[in-house]
Amino acid sequence: MSSMGVVKVICGANDDTLALVGCQVGTVRNSLVDAFNVPPQAIAFVNGKVVDPFYRLQADDTLEFCKKHGNKGTRRMFTKAEILREYTGYPADVMNDLFATLRHDDVNADGQPIWHEAVVDEWLDQRYCRERVDDGQDKVIPPSSVRIAGREVVDLTPLEWRLMEVLLSNPSRSVEISRAIEHGWGHDTDRKENALKQVIKRLNERLANQKCPCLVSQANGFVTITR
Repeated sequence: MSSMGVVKVICGANDDTLALVGCQVGTVRNSLVDAFNVPPQAIAFVNGKVVDPFYRLQADDTLEFCKKHGNKGTRRMFTKAEILREYTGYPADVMNDLFATLRHDDVNADGQPIWHEAVVDEWLDQRYCRERVDDGQDKVIPPSSVRIAGREVVDLTPLEWRLMEVLLSNPSRSVEISRAIEHGWGHDTDRKENALKQVIKRLNERLANQKCPCLVSQANGFVTITR
């Protein structure tokens, strides 16, 4: 590893600043699988853009590993608790509706109802994402999009998506920094303000690149959507 320069690494609630300049992303993934709990099919982003395993990290890069949604490989069976853990970001009323209307496919050895991953994916896609994407309202669209000011912005990272989720849930489009951090990371929220600034920076670049007339600012103890 190079001793010159550092790289910010994020995976879910885990993040750290490490001396990884010059290392390939694939090598970093393999070395951090256990420490950062990197999912096997996670997509690697550097500064908000997807990169291949051979990309060599540069000083001040931000490397983020994000779970691939809707992986079409081996399909799994989930209990209710596992569904709630795997499908984060959906409103509580949507998940309640899922369990009330989607008949389970089988039961496990403990007698708990279980659902096929593919069936859950299809239900959420048809009953939530597609039905709600075109009504013209500002909203987050799971798993990685947002509609704001009449424009759909796509391919948000999970942290960017959760930040937009908490902002759009407030009519003023503004929340305290502490709330934004808690919603994004969930726990272990100490010393996350710098990480939040990086998320906002990457999010604003994405909003601008997709010609959204809004930006996100962080000032005076608040995070705010501005137009």
